[in-house]
Amino acid sequence: MASIKVLFTVKVREGQATKIREELRAQKEVLEAHSVRDGKFDVIAWVLVPSLTAYKEFIERVADIAGIDDFESFITVDS
Repeated sequence: MASIKVLFTVKVREGQATKIREELRAQKEVLEAHSVRDGKFDVIAWVLVPSLTAYKEFIERVADIAGIDDFESFITVDS
């Protein structure tokens, strides 16, 4: 079974980037997460899941993290 790799980008409330980055790093699906200095997003993360269903479950979990204002997903299509 092929895994799905997703670039997960997050906008956070003022002063919450470090907290959100660490909470994302604590998720088993997150390969790496980084704060971004300048740009549209405050935190970016690479996520690896076995299926779209598993990704939906991941999204539902992280959507409840306090301090996240918005997020976008970029699902990769190349291997």
